[in-house]
Order: sequence, then structure tokens, then C-alpha cells
Amino acid sequence: MNGQCVTSGVDAGTVPPEVSCVGNCFGIAPGGCACTADCVDAGTCCGDYVSACSCTPQCSGRSCGSDGCGGSCGSCAVGSSCSSGQCVSGCVPNCNGLACGNDGCGGSCGTCGAKSSCAWTGQCVPDTWICDPSSYAAGDGVCDCGCGAWDPDCASASATVIGCPTAQTACGDAGICDVTFCGANSQCSGGGWCTGVYYGGGGLFKGTCAAPVTDALAEGQSCTFDDQCESMACVGGLCRLYCASDSDCASSEVCGALPVVGSVTPAAAGFAPVCSFLPGYTGASCASQAACPGGACIAVVDPATLAPRYVCAQTQGKSSIGSSCAAASCPLGQICSGPSNGSVCTLPCPGGSADCPTGWTCGSIPFNSATLLPAASAAEIPVCLP
Repeated sequence: MNGQCVTSGVDAGTVPPEVSCVGNCFGIAPGGCACTADCVDAGTCCGDYVSACSCTPQCSGRSCGSDGCGGSCGSCAVGSSCSSGQCVSGCVPNCNGLACGNDGCGGSCGTCGAKSSCAWTGQCVPDTWICDPSSYAAGDGVCDCGCGAWDPDCASASATVIGCPTAQTACGDAGICDVTFCGANSQCSGGGWCTGVYYGGGGLFKGTCAAPVTDALAEGQSCTFDDQCESMACVGGLCRLYCASDSDCASSEVCGALPVVGSVTPAAAGFAPVCSFLPGYTGASCASQAACPGGACIAVVDPATLAPRYVCAQTQGKSSIGSSCAAASCPLGQICSGPSNGSVCTLPCPGGSADCPTGWTCGSIPFNSATLLPAASAAEIPVCLP
């Protein structure tokens, strides 16, 4: 596979669960073997990695159209169209297997109902779906749970569940794992931690009580995958601990909700309430910039309501706002005003125009852009605008 030797001849479902990639794709199986793309080069793949987690393009005898893995077998020249994998003269509408979208000749293969849209797969997918569109109702025997909507594949009792703590976890009618969620280590008994990152509804990602992972990365260390962390929660590139309030965090940390990025788009799919180090934070709240002498009144996402929560912190103050954020991120605590407001870095003005520099006004911008948030949390935040 990809020029490397991997264990083959083993079908998914015929190996013990603890060394199987079924339900563990993109992570590590309980037995320690890997189900990630880099396991091929490392030689650490589980025996059923290829059959459980990979897709082989099918372009034999085809000169155009889909390769069955999201890629293409080729395109046709102007004046011809693709029909059954072959380029033909003129334009022949092709809606085989498609429920919506373009028929290849400027026509339509159908339209989607309310609260659903036509995905690149040519299928109607719920607007709340945050996983890869190709996994929705794929008929692949995999129940994709925690994706913002119920996957029709979950109707099969034999389907393998992914996106939940275990492959045996049931997926509820709302597309949420049928488990008892937690929001802080203090909510777990017997020395357990709140671990993992699972969609729990209402725009929030949560964890479940389990033993922390031994010999894994501690809170605050850089990570790429959840499995690398003691808490099984890699959020914003760092290992995190869940929290319900500041009391669940260290004295220099604030309990706030951080965005969890979906697998399809860089926009936030929801938020996880976790502890974050904030320079100079002592727990003080603020209602104006004047309330934070020597620092700034900044906004964090409240872990319960997902609305703005204002706290004092050490950050670059009002004198530094106004730098461009068109191609670079803003300093800690500052907010990018967005293209419609000049794409400049700014600060909140909960105290009104008195919080803003001379010549600036206190306007408002959307507080967040998560796709699954309840309407009550989609508030705008007051910010200083030039």
C-alpha cells in the first residue's frame, strides 16, 4: 500500500476487537496497534487497517467520473460528457445513483427538502451534518454517530458505531452517543477523568468518565489527536481538561468553551468547555475596559451558555488595536472585526463607546460561527470599530 508493506489478507471483523481498526480509524486500537495513515511507514498498523480504514480507487476500464473514493478517474473534453465512466459525444444526462445536483448537461437530478442540502456526493444531507458528506447514509455498514444528525446507516443492528467511546455504544435518534456525558473531572468518581471529545447536543462537545490514559501527554502539551492526551481531549492543538467553572481549573486558567473544528470545514462544529491558561487572569470579571487597569477586558465563551463572558487578563491593550487581521491572527484577547468591518484587530466594548479609542465607535459583530449552536448563543458581541 503506497509503496509500503502492510499486513494483508485479514478482513475487518475477523480479528480480536482490541487489535482491530474497526471503530478506531484515525486513532489507536485498545491493543496498541495503529489505525492512522502514518502507521504504514512506521509498520505499526493493525492487521485489518487496509480493509477497515482505507478506500481503493476503482478506475479500471473508466476514463472519467468518480473513482469511488472521492477522487476522479478523469474528465472529458469540451463537447463530450461522462456516461458510465466513458466520454461520449454530445451530452447525455447522468443521474445514476444521484438524488440531487447537476446531471452533467445543465439539468438537475433532483432537489432537497427543507433543512437539507445537496452535497458533492449528489445526495441530500441534513444541514446540521458535520462529518464527511460521503459517510451519510453510505450503506457501508458504519453508523456515524455524533455528526449532528442521525445517520440512516445506524438503523442496522449490525452496523459498527464510530464517533462514540466504543464501537458497541448505541447511537440515539438525534445522532448522539447513548452514554452519560460529563463536563469536568469532578463529575467522575473513583479517580476517573472526563475523557474524549464527543458531540453531546446543543453545540457542546463533552466527555465520558474513564481512567486517564497512562504514559500520554499531560494538560497543556501540544497534540494532534485526542488519543495522544491523558484526557483523550485534544482541543485547539493542546491537551485539555474539561471544566464546568473556574474551580475545576488551575488558578491561572479560565474555564471557557473552545471551538472544535469539524472534519469537513474549518468552521467550528461546536464547542468544548475546557481549561485554558490566560496570562494575568485572577478570576476577575469586568463590565468595561476601565475595570482592568494594566490589562484588558476580553471575551471568552461561557462554558454553559456559549455567550460572551468578560474577564480581565494581561494582553495587548487598547493602544495596540487596529492592526490588520486580513492575513494574520490577532494578539491574545483581541478579536478580528471581519471583512465587512475592515478586518482589523479590536477589543470588546461592554462599557460602550467609552471603552474605545478616540474616533472609534462601539459597534457589534457575530460572536461565533459554529454551525450547531442554539439560537440563544448566536449573540453578537460589542466591539470597538474604526
